[in-house]
Amino acid sequence: MPIYPLQCPFGRNVAVVVGDNGLILCSTNIQTWTLASLSNYSSLPMLSSITCGDAGFIGVGNLAMQIPVMVRSLDGMIWSGFENYTSDLQMHNAVKGADGKYVATGNGCVSLTTNGVTWTAGALNGVWASLSAIAFGENRFVAAGMPGCLLVFKDGLTWVDQQVISAPLTGIAYGNGRFVAVSYFGTFLTVEYLPDSDHDGLSDGMERKLGTNPLDTKSLFAIFNPADTPRLATGIQIKWPSVAGRLYTINRSTNLMQGFSLYALVEGSAGTTLFTDTGATNTTPYYYRIQTQLE
Repeated sequence: MPIYPLQCPFGRNVAVVVGDNGLILCSTNIQTWTLASLSNYSSLPMLSSITCGDAGFIGVGNLAMQIPVMVRSLDGMIWSGFENYTSDLQMHNAVKGADGKYVATGNGCVSLTTNGVTWTAGALNGVWASLSAIAFGENRFVAAGMPGCLLVFKDGLTWVDQQVISAPLTGIAYGNGRFVAVSYFGTFLTVEYLPDSDHDGLSDGMERKLGTNPLDTKSLFAIFNPADTPRLATGIQIKWPSVAGRLYTINRSTNLMQGFSLYALVEGSAGTTLFTDTGATNTTPYYYRIQTQLE
């Protein structure tokens, strides 16, 4: 019976638990729980997953182990159910993505909503899988399931990549820059799905961490126009793409045969960072290298 504690987007701190027989419990302190109200159902559904976003709390499940159901609440206490999804296959899991999208997966099906009421069925394009779990990260949805597969959805509806796994998968999560899936046999799998949309050798996730544009081949983690770097009376100015709050190491050399040495540690700004080397006021050639530590 999954529990999903977080701050309600409508200003109320609430934790919600869902389960069999339409069970929905709410708590503001994780100690005292209140039974929520669920309407629009003549019989009680089995609720298997819940998530939360701009449209409120969204839950998914099944009626009689066959008919998919979606439930929605603005405050975690009063819930309404919807059965306008056209598939007659089970729904297992739901996740919130970017741009207000919620995506739910199940036996051979995927569905998307932005308001929790109107759902659009996706296309598996000939691939049948019981998608028991889904996670969002790196600007894409990755669904895991049986008989042992991972499906990658860019828009939440149409899969764009598939990986076949030797074991059936029952869960998947995203964190710290990677997807991790768990199999039916209790083993864990790190999913190294690293898209490189602009084909410049750096993954999209790494480019976002570096402050570069993963869709632009000319957006690189490098000093801007190093040949045109101005030599001012106050020193040499260098500029590079950066992320606010990230620490950058500036290495400097006056002789490449002797290598680089640590020169400064700078906290980055949003977009770009400008650094003035006040010690470079003579005619000596200077070489710079910018580094940062990615988690």
